[in-house]
Amino acid sequence: MVLNRTTHVIRTQRPWVRRVFLGTLIAFAPIAIYLTYELGRFDGGYDRLSAGQERREQEVAIERLEKANAELRGKLAELETGRTSQTQEREELARTVSELQTQVARQAQDLQFYRGIVSTTVGAPNVKVQRFTVANGSAARRFRLRMVLVQAARPENTVNGTVALTVEGSERGKNVTYNLAKLAPDGRAQVQFSFRYFQDLDQEIQLPEGFAPARVTVEVRASGRASSPAMQTYDWAVQTT
Repeated sequence: MVLNRTTHVIRTQRPWVRRVFLGTLIAFAPIAIYLTYELGRFDGGYDRLSAGQERREQEVAIERLEKANAELRGKLAELETGRTSQTQEREELARTVSELQTQVARQAQDLQFYRGIVSTTVGAPNVKVQRFTVANGSAARRFRLRMVLVQAARPENTVNGTVALTVEGSERGKNVTYNLAKLAPDGRAQVQFSFRYFQDLDQEIQLPEGFAPARVTVEVRASGRASSPAMQTYDWAVQTT
């Protein structure tokens, strides 16, 4: 009797080898993909070195342009500053000239005023109006009549007297004249004065609605003097300053 013998081969499994192999494939897969990508770009005409060189040249050009732009902005700022400075200088010069002109006019008025005080005029009234102005008052249609009285002759004594005011103009197409009693808020008819050298008078008046003033007549009468009253007429002109 013949017996059949079957031979069995037993192989030992090594799972760690498989895991190492798979890990190696996974680790090298991105590298293989990147190399494939670079190879494709190279085949398509892309040169990494040339692209890097071109990028650096572009960065240098951008830096130069930014520097030139900064210089231009600086020059523009200098021009703007210079133009502003010139404008301010012109405005300052114009303001200075205006102030000097105003000062000269004021000094001329003061000079004329003091000349009138110290002058002696034979046959002239003892008291006269040296200066007269009209200014805006405390409310609508109100105005302040301001005047300076002086003694025309040598001021040896105090002089007393009164001032009467009348305002001429038009109202509803007709010529109308109002005296101080109809225009003064307190109803006074005259303004009293008493001085030796000079005196400032300030009288506020209220103009009626619809009345357009044209002239103001000032009549100065000294008390106890044989001389005739001094009468002067002024055009109506309101000073703004």
